[in-house]
Amino acid sequence: EEVKKITDAINAKSRSVVRLGKQFFYEQLELDLSTAYSYGSEIMVANLELRDAQEGIKSFMEKRKPLWSHTFEKNDK
Repeated sequence: EEVKKITDAINAKSRSVVRLGKQFFYEQLELDLSTAYSYGSEIMVANLELRDAQEGIKSFMEKRKPLWSHTFEKNDK
């Protein structure tokens, strides 16, 4: 039952944002600390440019559930 709670929580998130985070996690394992921090900063900026990241922020501010696109599309500016 605990595993189901965890998987449900993950499945409720944007797949593109989760994928980007997992990709960064595994890539940074081989980097020295300074390089990992620098690379992490780049990934965070890339994440914030995603449509789903903007939807997550907007839905939080509007106190509603997000409507994920699950794509790597950048937000229209």
